[in-house]
Amino acid sequence: MRIIGAANLIGLALFFLTPGLVLAAGPEIGTIVTARQAAASPGAGVALDVMKNVPVRKGEKLITGPFGRMNITFIDDSEISIGPEANITLDDLVYSPHRSMANQFQVSVVSGAFRYLSGKIAKLNGPMVSLKTPLATIGIRGTHVLAIVDENYAGCIVLLPTPGAEDKPSSITVTANGKSVTIDKPGWGTEVTGANTPPTAPRTWPRDRIMKMLQMSGSSAEFLK
Repeated sequence: MRIIGAANLIGLALFFLTPGLVLAAGPEIGTIVTARQAAASPGAGVALDVMKNVPVRKGEKLITGPFGRMNITFIDDSEISIGPEANITLDDLVYSPHRSMANQFQVSVVSGAFRYLSGKIAKLNGPMVSLKTPLATIGIRGTHVLAIVDENYAGCIVLLPTPGAEDKPSSITVTANGKSVTIDKPGWGTEVTGANTPPTAPRTWPRDRIMKMLQMSGSSAEFLK
């Protein structure tokens, strides 16, 4: 998978090094726990290559290079890990423990592999948690999900066991081209193979393929246990 090449990385560096170029920032919604060969916007005119304990805000775009990794924890205790050549935008996060219907969480993934572990917002208002790709939307219900969006914007999505909640209901609903499939068995997944195509019927995925996807998302193989 080659989504961000050398020319794109040079352009990315120039973007973040342009004097006075600072985008509007929203409220703080989480923390980049660790990252390498990565960049976040808006910035203060510096392209960060290695990050640790850096706040992220609503509306920020997060990008990694060919050997990049990033792990983000959000204020509702949800998590996202992204691997090399990823491009995601933190569209919205509202966490209100005492007003369940006010809660929402949306992330757009343009490219790359990612792993998402849901947090308190999914428990309070699951229908308002969604992960969007160029071809599909992933709806969440108390879920641990792994996905890849490739250079053609096709994608594959797998449900993972949820740490500490293996005996509780967990599912994802993948919608593309007006059609939806629901996956409620860990280790099962679906694919969206291109524009104007619906998700494939859910099926079990080989363990070695899931392991490869975990590696691509910058995640540990322990999440498959």
